[in-house]
Amino acid sequence: RGITVNIKGTPLIGDGFDLNASRYESVFDTIELLATSLEQTIVTDVQKVAQLNDINHGLSGLDKALETFTDIRTSVGARLNVIESQRSVNDGTIILMTELVSAVEDVDLAQAISEFTQHLTSLEAAQKTYIRMQDLTVFNFL
Repeated sequence: RGITVNIKGTPLIGDGFDLNASRYESVFDTIELLATSLEQTIVTDVQKVAQLNDINHGLSGLDKALETFTDIRTSVGARLNVIESQRSVNDGTIILMTELVSAVEDVDLAQAISEFTQHLTSLEAAQKTYIRMQDLTVFNFL
């Protein structure tokens, strides 16, 4: 893994280049560098090359900034979707709980006791029948 650099042209005495890891740079600093580069008065070829390098650096920085903005916007959008989804779930839960509270508050106590007693009587009858059926065997019918 590595990087390949092609250098064209004939180097002059004092020419050189440096390769460094990119550093964090503010978008505003990048725009300022680009504006300053475009405003420079160019007289020599060296100044022209320096200006082109600065412009390329500025455009590259703007591309990186746009990519970062897009990544952040995507991340925020995904988080907003999760929040909206949870909000919908919460709204449904609130409606359900409101209906349950209303049903409990609106219960006719006399009718509820009557229905409970009927269910209890049915349960007791079913239990007694089950116990009697357990004691029966085929020999009891013979």
